[in-house]
Amino acid sequence: MVAQYLLCLRERWTTHRLRSVQASELLEPHPTYTVEKNKKNMEAIMAATRWEPVKVQEIMHREVRRTNPDMSLEDAARKMRDMDIGCLPVCENEELIGVITDRDIICRVVAETRDPATITVRDVMSKDVAFCFEDQSAMDAAQLMREKHVRRLPVFDHDNHMVGMLTLSDLSVNAPELSGEVVRSLSFRH
Repeated sequence: MVAQYLLCLRERWTTHRLRSVQASELLEPHPTYTVEKNKKNMEAIMAATRWEPVKVQEIMHREVRRTNPDMSLEDAARKMRDMDIGCLPVCENEELIGVITDRDIICRVVAETRDPATITVRDVMSKDVAFCFEDQSAMDAAQLMREKHVRRLPVFDHDNHMVGMLTLSDLSVNAPELSGEVVRSLSFRH
């Protein structure tokens, strides 16, 4: 039981943060100590700790650059290049109406040999946008990314204001086991 709990503790460390007393404070760190010797401390660990899921707001990007649907695709692509980002939320009257990604530009413009100077963002943006809320758990957001096969999620507060963007990179840095699941789902899509 103790060994299983320790494995669970190690595996879930990045998706849940240990609050209160740290387990390392209660367990003997030296390798000669046996599991039985530490077993008496397990009840203390379980009683003194409480797991809380990592929230989206703790790991998301807060500074979100936006574009409008009437911007030329050429200008939007330059904006993405200059800011070193792969996605721009498209807003009209402060309302999210879509997103434009580097993949949208490649698949819907470049691959079809269309002229990006004559096309607007509205013409090629993705309109069915998956999103999450800032107080959702990172695990729930990763599940949504897997289901929708997306690499980025706009993040909203409960007043319907976009407050950030959660990316696959955010997950890979803060919850690597969750990002691995998203990557696997993206690779099985094609």
